[in-house]
Amino acid sequence: MADSVSTPVKLAERVERIGVSATFAVVQEATRLRAQGGEAQIVNTASVGGLLSAPGLGVYCTTKFAVVGFTEALRLELQSDGIGVSALCPAGVRTNLLDADRNRPARLGDAVRCRECSSHHLCLR
Repeated sequence: MADSVSTPVKLAERVERIGVSATFAVVQEATRLRAQGGEAQIVNTASVGGLLSAPGLGVYCTTKFAVVGFTEALRLELQSDGIGVSALCPAGVRTNLLDADRNRPARLGDAVRCRECSSHHLCLR
């Protein structure tokens, strides 16, 4: 597995945008729509990687820890407005998503491959 030190910065930035910035944007839109009234519940999807870290998953865990921390802060900020906030932290699910070249912008260069299974950088093996 790729360690955090060898992860290209552009790849780390992309993972952050997908995992953290997108969460902020969705929450902002949800709270704007909720202004219409009534109770609401926001559920942010993180991962068990937001609760525990593992070698080779530094960038992934960083984004998931950020989502969990953001969710905890948001819960405290919105509780008086009748909006519940929680984080869903599922365990790893084996998919081929990271092996699909169509999901990787060319500007990020070649993917870092897991030495054990030849999967892309964020191997959950």
